[in-house]
Amino acid sequence: MALFQKSQNTSSFLKGGFLGFARSGKTMTATLTAIGLIRYMRERGIPYADKPMFFLDTEVGSDWVKPKIEEAGIELFTAKTRSFRDLMEAIPEAEANASVLLIDSITHFWREICESYMKRKNRTRLH
Repeated sequence: MALFQKSQNTSSFLKGGFLGFARSGKTMTATLTAIGLIRYMRERGIPYADKPMFFLDTEVGSDWVKPKIEEAGIELFTAKTRSFRDLMEAIPEAEANASVLLIDSITHFWREICESYMKRKNRTRLH
């Protein structure tokens, strides 16, 4: 059997990241993208498009975009946490019960992982 096969679309998820300075609009851009994606899925009759949007929030950004999401007719569920353990639980829960999962900001989870690792290894770093 050859290494290369005829191409098939096997992915059904959008995994996107938004990079920018503080207050540059990353949360709003992600929110508007998610709203557009849900509308797109609803227009095409995709069944899970009517499930709520999940927002894993480390910076209270969900408070600011909640009116925009509700105005679009989308139910919003939030979890305000920076725990990596919560992130790991959130992903399968969102896959089963949500149309979209927004994580804002993933940086806080990454920092928690790094700090936990350094503590366990008894290491420090300069800030």
